[in-house]
Amino acid sequence: MAVSPWSRFGDDEWRLDIRTSGRRADQNRLRWVVAMPKDARIGIGERAALIHAAKHFLWSMRVDPPAGRKRSSLASLHMKGLILRTLIGWMAIEGLRRFSDIDPSAVDRLCVWLRGRPARNGKARVSPSTVSNYLLAIKDLYRQRTKLSDAPRVDPLPLDTTFEAAGVTRATKGTIPFIPDEVAVAILGEALRWVEEHGETIIEAETIRLRARAIGLATGISRQASYYVRRALRQAHLTGPLGTSWMALTPSVTPHATSSKPATSSSRASSGCG
Repeated sequence: MAVSPWSRFGDDEWRLDIRTSGRRADQNRLRWVVAMPKDARIGIGERAALIHAAKHFLWSMRVDPPAGRKRSSLASLHMKGLILRTLIGWMAIEGLRRFSDIDPSAVDRLCVWLRGRPARNGKARVSPSTVSNYLLAIKDLYRQRTKLSDAPRVDPLPLDTTFEAAGVTRATKGTIPFIPDEVAVAILGEALRWVEEHGETIIEAETIRLRARAIGLATGISRQASYYVRRALRQAHLTGPLGTSWMALTPSVTPHATSSKPATSSSRASSGCG
């Protein structure tokens, strides 16, 4: 089964077709097989089974998510995959051979382990929000249990939400810095001016964008959508807020050719689970 034009489900590395402006090519790659922890208590074959189960779970979030949830984007799958890869490393240290071995006591041990890990941004410890991402992955594994061959069979967080268990509070989450009145008034005033003077143009541009994107997606090549959108906006001759025609702001583009290779570029909590 293909997960992208360049990768299949069973590959050791997924190269995902993530089309986000500014995103580096290496941020679209998900390498599943990494070095085993030195103190691992499971074998290579058991780790391989965990990786297969993690892939199955991720793809279920893409094609058949829990009731009431949107299908996960490819960027979300990449982030969840990195979390699962780290989680599998911790499970190897703990001697947990299956996701079904994860229970509330295992979650408590995971939180202790995460609290001792240094943060990647240079901070001494990971944040409660990072821990909550791990707990959400485990909770979603449980929510998807009937669709998976390996998932927690008992609720790993029976009494708390993932945020509560991770220690995410108003204090740990942080607040928006104070905005001086004169700055806030200026921002609000400019926003109102845009609505009053350019509201109709904005709505028209969005209507054109949605219609053109649908036409582009109908070609069967997702990358064509941006070409159709830009072409339609150029042809509409809309005038922007600065009095500039959209044609002057939008570069002339041609449809992307289909390629067999991806584009390249140069190139967790201070508070724990209760």
